[in-house]
Amino acid sequence: MSLMYRQRTNEKTSWHGAALLTEALILLAFLVGCLAVFFNLLASAGVMGKESTQLTEAVALASNVAEEFAADPTSVRQSQELEGYQITCTATPSKTEGGTLYDAHITVYDGDDIIYELDTARYVSEVS
Repeated sequence: MSLMYRQRTNEKTSWHGAALLTEALILLAFLVGCLAVFFNLLASAGVMGKESTQLTEAVALASNVAEEFAADPTSVRQSQELEGYQITCTATPSKTEGGTLYDAHITVYDGDDIIYELDTARYVSEVS
C-alpha cells in the first residue's frame, strides 16, 4: 500500500507542477505582450512630441514673418533660413483706387517637407 500511495502522490505532484508551469508561462506571455504594447505607445508618443515641437516652431516663425509683412509688405524677403527651416514669402500687390492690397503666402519647410503655411494680407492706403 505504501508503494501505491507513493505513485499517486508523485502523479499529483507532477500534475500540480505542470499546472503551475503552464500558468507561469501564460502570465509571462501576457506580460511580454503588455510590455510590447507599452513600448509601442511610448515610441509613438515620442514621435508625436517631436512633430508637435516642429510644428510649434514653424508656426512661431511663420507668425514672425507675417508680422514683418504687416509692418512693411514691400521689405519682406522672399526666401530666408531661420533656425534650420526654409521660409518663403510670396507677396502679390493688387492696386485699387485708394491704395494697394498686398496678399502674402508664407510657407515653412524642413528640407522638402512643408511644415506650415499661412496666408495674410495688408492694405496700404495711398490717401493721406
